[in-house]
Amino acid sequence: MIRFLGSVALLAFVLAEKNPSTMTNEEIFKVVKGSCDDQFFFCPSQKYLVKVKDLRFFNKVGVLDSETVKTYKSGKIAASDVIDYFRNEYCCTDGDCLAECNVFPLTEKSIVHNFPQIYKEVFALGMEELKPFEKMYHHYIKHHKKGSRHVPAEIEELFDILDANEDMYIDLLSKQKINI
Repeated sequence: MIRFLGSVALLAFVLAEKNPSTMTNEEIFKVVKGSCDDQFFFCPSQKYLVKVKDLRFFNKVGVLDSETVKTYKSGKIAASDVIDYFRNEYCCTDGDCLAECNVFPLTEKSIVHNFPQIYKEVFALGMEELKPFEKMYHHYIKHHKKGSRHVPAEIEELFDILDANEDMYIDLLSKQKINI
């Protein structure tokens, strides 16, 4: 997909360098679609989104008739700015707009998110797979700088185990009346 987006950007750049007004509507639309690739958490903005059941499409006529395309065709947009220019107009990148395209932010599950507050209770469960991480985690919280986003690989591995077995751990914790 990155290769496709790179090809789209190159196409836009090469064609725009020669004469922006020579790009066909199909070529322009291809660049617009490439600039809103859902694998990079972009999708059509509400203004240009057409929903048919569970499918999402660009309103091609709306895109090609927009002032943004007219400005682009007039040659007023630098070739190096084409992708960002189109992305700003035609794509959404957050919240409800992305939800319309069934693109949701990845959020941590509750046990990982709440682990700093419940780690003692989780380790007290005595689960064999968690035992090798207990000393590491104690060392991590003792030496971890507040606000630092760096997490050692071993702690990330612990979080992966917690995430993969969340339902079981929450069930065991609930039997101990622990609030998560």
